[in-house]
Amino acid sequence: MSTNYYLRHKPTFGQINELTDLIRSTKNGEHFKEVIDMVNKIYGEPDEYDQTNEWGKLHIGKRSNGWKFQWCPNIIKHNMSYMENGEYIPKYEYEYRYPLTKQGLTDFIMQDDIVVIDEYYEVQDKAEFLEMAFSWYPDGYDSCSYNNETKLYDFSKDQEKYKELGYTFSTGYQTDFFNDGLRWTIHENFS
Repeated sequence: MSTNYYLRHKPTFGQINELTDLIRSTKNGEHFKEVIDMVNKIYGEPDEYDQTNEWGKLHIGKRSNGWKFQWCPNIIKHNMSYMENGEYIPKYEYEYRYPLTKQGLTDFIMQDDIVVIDEYYEVQDKAEFLEMAFSWYPDGYDSCSYNNETKLYDFSKDQEKYKELGYTFSTGYQTDFFNDGLRWTIHENFS
């Protein structure tokens, strides 16, 4: 059994009023796309290229029985790719939404406009959530201990961006890394 956790930005009064006004002005579906776009902006999840802080829901991590808590780094990916001599050269730069430390997570989550919810949309007390997550199965599995013998898939390519950010991996079979005693996934989208 596992549970995913998300952060939600509380909508501002301005956003609520703007959305309410737009809905009230909609006749015969004429502003339907604008309503959908605004709802997605207020309540949606950013993709890995979203360089704004205008997200409504952010996957923060997952707890699973027998495993250490897994945090999602939510790194923003800046596409810096270019063409050279007719050949496409992929290049990316990465930016953190929050520092990948206990203090960085705590500061980010404890902001007044942030709410922690689980996958069932139940609001979590932020301090209790952090206490639970920081202490969840400290001797539990991580990908290295679990995959050490199975070696199901080589994740070396998926590890590259984190190597560029200075993190190291003992094997190509790791789907997570550790920083400040916390287990972080190398995947943007996981559940």
